[in-house]
Amino acid sequence: MPKETKSNKATVEQRITHIFQLLTLGLRRAEILEYVNDKTNWGVSESQIAEYMRRANKEMKKLGQIKRSNEITKALCKYDVLYRNAYSIKDYKTCLNILQGRIKLLGLDAPKVIKKKIDKTITSKETALKYVEEKFNELKDKGKQES
Repeated sequence: MPKETKSNKATVEQRITHIFQLLTLGLRRAEILEYVNDKTNWGVSESQIAEYMRRANKEMKKLGQIKRSNEITKALCKYDVLYRNAYSIKDYKTCLNILQGRIKLLGLDAPKVIKKKIDKTITSKETALKYVEEKFNELKDKGKQES
């Protein structure tokens, strides 16, 4: 690898964007290191590549505007790439599926309502709390039996 020279701000930003794209494709650290060393002429150290990755991950979090794990942010970025690709070829059915997946990932889909008839007459707050506690314990016990 050639000796490192100081890169200008625009070059650094382009490299971070490139690393960002590699991360959204699902490449891991070792794969990115190999890619940069074999397929680019950047001539940078492993620690500099790690810094680019750190900044790309930071950008992902900022773009995702969520405070969840980095994996959710990566998934959102991947949905965006998939959507743009599907939209560019006018594949609107795929666009809709991608949007539905994104909505589900973010928890924006409507919760499913489960209606169940109560087999007991509730006459007070205390009776309701006792009933809920009994049902909760039944479900908890059922879960332990299935484990």
